[in-house]
Amino acid sequence: MRYLSVLAALILAGCASLDSDLQSADAKCVQAAAMTAFVTCLDSMEDPVWQKDAPDNLPGYRTFAASRIALARDLDNGKITAAQFRDGAAQARAKFSALLAQNARTEQQQADLQRAQNAMQEMQQRPPATGLDGAAMGGMGMGM
Repeated sequence: MRYLSVLAALILAGCASLDSDLQSADAKCVQAAAMTAFVTCLDSMEDPVWQKDAPDNLPGYRTFAASRIALARDLDNGKITAAQFRDGAAQARAKFSALLAQNARTEQQQADLQRAQNAMQEMQQRPPATGLDGAAMGGMGMGM
């Protein structure tokens, strides 16, 4: 179950505090006989980490956490097997991982667009180059 810190490290490279904070949070939860108690502990420890370190991804985390706790309840109530719990948790992780990857791509694209816009504004704000006599050099060549 201690997979979110690895997932976060892969998806959100560069946010070392998220990885470290998730590892610390998960270490506080001890596997219990009831999966619901263990997952509830994970959720209560991980949610504040996502709030602090990656708030833009918090809605996705909460959707993942809701799926995980529902699976844990179903397991504890005998509605699903341990294998079904693992499969369901893996599917929830895969969805969350895909969402994190998409969010990271979107964030990168927005940063790239902002850099391009900034560069364009800088170029537009520069005064035209002038020649030795102070006249603008408007692409006329050496002009004899």
